[in-house]
Amino acid sequence: MTEFVFSLAIAVVIALALWQIIGCLIAQRLLYSNHHSIAQRRTPEQFGHRVTRLTIPVDRHHNLAAWMLSPSPDVSLDGACIVMVHGFSGGKDKLWSFPSDDYQASTLEQGGAALVNSGFHVVAIDLRNHGDSDDNGPVTLGARESDDVLSTLDYLRNHAGHLGIDANRIGLRGESMGGATCLIAGARDQENQIRAIWSDSAFAEAASAIPDFMRHKNIPTIFALPARFWLTKLAGVHLNEASPLRRIGMIHCPVFLTHSNGDAMLPIRHLEILASSEHWQQTPQIWSLAQHAHNRLWREPEYHQRQIDFFRLHLANQTIRREAA
Repeated sequence: MTEFVFSLAIAVVIALALWQIIGCLIAQRLLYSNHHSIAQRRTPEQFGHRVTRLTIPVDRHHNLAAWMLSPSPDVSLDGACIVMVHGFSGGKDKLWSFPSDDYQASTLEQGGAALVNSGFHVVAIDLRNHGDSDDNGPVTLGARESDDVLSTLDYLRNHAGHLGIDANRIGLRGESMGGATCLIAGARDQENQIRAIWSDSAFAEAASAIPDFMRHKNIPTIFALPARFWLTKLAGVHLNEASPLRRIGMIHCPVFLTHSNGDAMLPIRHLEILASSEHWQQTPQIWSLAQHAHNRLWREPEYHQRQIDFFRLHLANQTIRREAA
């Protein structure tokens, strides 16, 4: 009996060790994957847009890469500007083919082209550790990436005259992790530089997004608990800091939340949790639509018009054409 108990104890210890090791490997993959290598690029220059390439300092040692599109003078909305923020493993110039080639698109198709053609200046950034931006610690699912967004706002405000934008009329547009990052940045915006936020397919809480992502990748969610532990341990940032739900009470500007009912990576539950919070200072506009995969509502023409109308209303004081459902 004693030998059996001893053997059982050894087996349990080994199983727990493997459980932790696999969780640690999952966390390392999320935090330290190479997001600089881009197999296919689609740049604004390829489509004849007027492009200004920007280098945005985050601190003394780290910079972000960005580009700015300027509208033609005949449609310009007098300097209204939108900052576009990509998601995990994305980039300002990355050509996505997710979940299939039918959805192949870059920042331009996801809203950049429609917005600049409607009169907005559009700034697209590569977040830290992505694209052409510098490595700067691990990926933190929006916690420290919000510093990148706030640094971009400071840069635009300090160079507004040179860039031809109005520093008092800047909005954010983010997708997936980028949407969560924009919401977190909005909560941290103590100077009220952000006038409006469009958040597409964001997660409500990073902790619950981890098992959702694992299910999507067919990774057993039994490893979610150690993965969350190691994410916090290795990144030095608690997952609560990457959770928009815990911060939305500090967002002062109007917010538009959109999500697909067909999202298998981050289910529509995340939108419902965010939308139902009692802590919003302003009730967000909500729009959900079936049929599409994660962050692929841009395939709908109405998506672009709703986005344009939302930013026209809050950045250019132009009446919106329809109410969001």
